[in-house]
Amino acid sequence: MSYSPAFKWFVGLLLPVTFAWKLSVGPGDANGTYAALSQFLHDRGFNDVKTEEMMDGMWAVRARKGECRLFVVEVDSGKGWTRNLMRTLTDASDELFIVFRGSAHDYDSTWSTVTDDIYFRILRRIGLARTAPVLGVAASPTCAARRLPWDKFS
Repeated sequence: MSYSPAFKWFVGLLLPVTFAWKLSVGPGDANGTYAALSQFLHDRGFNDVKTEEMMDGMWAVRARKGECRLFVVEVDSGKGWTRNLMRTLTDASDELFIVFRGSAHDYDSTWSTVTDDIYFRILRRIGLARTAPVLGVAASPTCAARRLPWDKFS
């Protein structure tokens, strides 16, 4: 099969452009997410901010400001097991919610996060996008954690 010279030039020029685009987008960095989250909470007056590995490859951030306690993990939007894990690692009175694209949502509202995850997973595979993390947050009753400016973090 023979291709025209114009098509060969087009493919020859397109390949380096697509590789450069993929390199510039790159994969998300989980450590960068938690470093940014720790800094975000520290900037909001949380003085005891700790990042710890909970399981193999799963990290959590614990923060405290007076009586307010936060426990934050990155949530896999398609699976609900992190909610059970969070319940075992936090107090029963803690409020659970998710932070998605800069705003707080009820923990059970996963429809938008699942559809977004599928959409961005496709874009990420072809190198066109990075996914924004979906954070699971457990906050003590004395916190107004939903009112934190989460849009400044995402």
